[in-house]
Amino acid sequence: MTDRSALAEAAIDRLIAAIAAGDTEAAAAAYHPDARIWHNYDQIEQTVEQNLRTLRWLIGRMPERRYEDVVRRPIDGG
Repeated sequence: MTDRSALAEAAIDRLIAAIAAGDTEAAAAAYHPDARIWHNYDQIEQTVEQNLRTLRWLIGRMPERRYEDVVRRPIDGG
Protein backbone atom coordinates (compact mmCIF):
# COMPACT_ATOMS: atom_id res chain seq x y z
CA MET A 1 0.00 0.00 0.00
CA THR A 2 1.39 3.40 -0.92
CA ASP A 3 1.52 6.31 1.52
CA ARG A 4 -1.22 7.99 -0.50
CA SER A 5 -3.41 4.87 -0.36
CA ALA A 6 -2.87 4.60 3.40
CA LEU A 7 -3.89 8.25 3.84
CA ALA A 8 -7.03 7.69 1.74
CA GLU A 9 -7.92 4.57 3.76
CA ALA A 10 -7.47 6.51 7.01
CA ALA A 11 -9.71 9.34 5.76
CA ILE A 12 -12.39 6.83 4.76
CA ASP A 13 -12.15 5.17 8.18
CA ARG A 14 -12.56 8.56 9.90
CA LEU A 15 -15.54 9.48 7.73
CA ILE A 16 -17.37 6.19 8.27
CA ALA A 17 -16.72 6.28 12.03
CA ALA A 18 -17.93 9.89 12.22
CA ILE A 19 -21.17 9.15 10.37
CA ALA A 20 -21.85 6.07 12.48
CA ALA A 21 -21.26 8.16 15.62
CA GLY A 22 -23.46 11.01 14.37
CA ASP A 23 -20.52 13.42 14.46
CA THR A 24 -20.92 15.74 11.47
CA GLU A 25 -18.04 17.95 12.62
CA ALA A 26 -15.66 14.98 12.43
CA ALA A 27 -17.20 14.01 9.08
CA ALA A 28 -16.54 17.52 7.78
CA ALA A 29 -12.91 17.29 8.92
CA ALA A 30 -12.48 14.08 6.89
CA TYR A 31 -13.35 15.86 3.63
CA HIS A 32 -11.04 18.02 1.54
CA PRO A 33 -12.78 21.44 1.34
CA ASP A 34 -13.06 21.15 -2.46
CA ALA A 35 -14.29 17.54 -2.47
CA ARG A 36 -17.23 16.54 -4.60
CA ILE A 37 -19.37 13.61 -3.47
CA TRP A 38 -20.83 11.62 -6.35
CA HIS A 39 -23.84 9.34 -6.04
CA ASN A 40 -23.59 6.23 -8.17
CA TYR A 41 -27.36 5.65 -7.95
CA ASP A 42 -28.54 8.99 -9.38
CA GLN A 43 -25.34 10.41 -10.93
CA ILE A 44 -25.65 13.58 -8.82
CA GLU A 45 -22.60 15.38 -7.47
CA GLN A 46 -22.71 17.24 -4.14
CA THR A 47 -20.43 19.78 -2.53
CA VAL A 48 -19.13 19.06 0.96
CA GLU A 49 -21.71 21.41 2.52
CA GLN A 50 -24.57 19.82 0.55
CA ASN A 51 -23.43 16.39 1.67
CA LEU A 52 -23.14 17.51 5.30
CA ARG A 53 -26.72 18.85 5.16
CA THR A 54 -27.81 15.42 3.91
CA LEU A 55 -25.83 13.71 6.70
CA ARG A 56 -27.37 16.00 9.36
CA TRP A 57 -30.83 15.17 8.03
CA LEU A 58 -30.05 11.45 7.99
CA ILE A 59 -28.58 11.47 11.49
CA GLY A 60 -31.59 13.39 12.80
CA ARG A 61 -34.00 10.78 11.44
CA MET A 62 -31.93 7.65 12.00
CA PRO A 63 -30.46 7.90 15.50
CA GLU A 64 -28.86 4.46 15.21
CA ARG A 65 -26.54 3.76 12.29
CA ARG A 66 -23.86 1.21 11.56
CA TYR A 67 -21.93 -0.03 8.56
CA GLU A 68 -21.68 -3.77 8.21
CA ASP A 69 -20.58 -4.37 4.63
CA VAL A 70 -18.10 -1.69 3.55
CA VAL A 71 -16.60 -2.22 0.11
CA ARG A 72 -13.78 -0.01 -1.09
CA ARG A 73 -12.53 0.07 -4.64
CA PRO A 74 -9.55 2.31 -5.30
CA ILE A 75 -9.68 4.27 -8.55
CA ASP A 76 -6.94 5.99 -10.50
CA GLY A 77 -6.52 9.53 -9.28
CA GLY A 78 -8.04 8.99 -5.83
